[in-house]
Amino acid sequence: MKQGKLFWGTLFIVAGILGLLSALGVHLKISVGLDKDWIIPLLLILLGFTFIAKHDKIKMAVIILAGLISGLAVFSYFWDDDEGDSLFRTRIEIKTDDEEEELDLTTQAPSTIPYYNLTTLNVKLLAAASDLNVRGVGTKDFTAKIKGKQYDMNFNETDGVGVLKIKHQKGESHSLSLKSLDVQLNDEPNYIFNVKSGASDLNLDFSALKVKKLKADIAATDANIKFGDKQTAMNAELKFAASSLTLRIPDNVGCLISGNTALVGQSLKGFTQTDENTYVTENFDTAKKKININLSGALADFEVKIYNNEK
Repeated sequence: MKQGKLFWGTLFIVAGILGLLSALGVHLKISVGLDKDWIIPLLLILLGFTFIAKHDKIKMAVIILAGLISGLAVFSYFWDDDEGDSLFRTRIEIKTDDEEEELDLTTQAPSTIPYYNLTTLNVKLLAAASDLNVRGVGTKDFTAKIKGKQYDMNFNETDGVGVLKIKHQKGESHSLSLKSLDVQLNDEPNYIFNVKSGASDLNLDFSALKVKKLKADIAATDANIKFGDKQTAMNAELKFAASSLTLRIPDNVGCLISGNTALVGQSLKGFTQTDENTYVTENFDTAKKKININLSGALADFEVKIYNNEK
């Protein structure tokens, strides 16, 4: 058998089997203790051995090992959503439906972060196969309240600056009750958002929040984002793939939307096209508050709505 066929065959088989198991609800967390920076050098070393090894059996073993590591890397990149510094995770864990029932994931209690007098709150949201809803509320009862199933939350605060990380797990169970995540946020701090979501219905209502920056990377999603006028200037970087996206802009805020393929052939009501990839509202130059939005990716359906923001 040719060396190339052996390598690629091993890679495809390993990545395919692990991806299929993940799709069938068998959740895998793989660990070989390798950082991303080590993967390519290690593969080069292994493949180099195939040229200097004299015995065919040694060559075959090295090629299979290289294919195995490459297959794990492909699986980790495309199917394993866990965060961390390592490309491969800290353990191998297989959860069956029976084990999920023993864990009783459907009874996870809401998480409430006590009220802090924050100047800035950095929020990082990672949601997979979920309905994700975010909105602001006027209250001194809490800084944030998270309701949902199968999520992890971490919060820390230093000198009036908070960092909130929320990770919504893939639902290994087919129960729809595991797919919803609702996040309520205190409307006092300035906000910086980083959102990553796949296969989700996404609803971000920022109308009551002072959002300075939004970075969103969304795939296969029906997304609705409502902007407000609580911040003098806001920058949003939105990356989408195969999504339906609706943006809502308050009528008293100037808005500039730029991008590449996302805007080709679009006609945005209430906007004037200044060049091939840039649209602005008529009040952009005179408005005291402005929103700059950069779009990239492929959108099946894209719409911008300007709403009346009278109090």
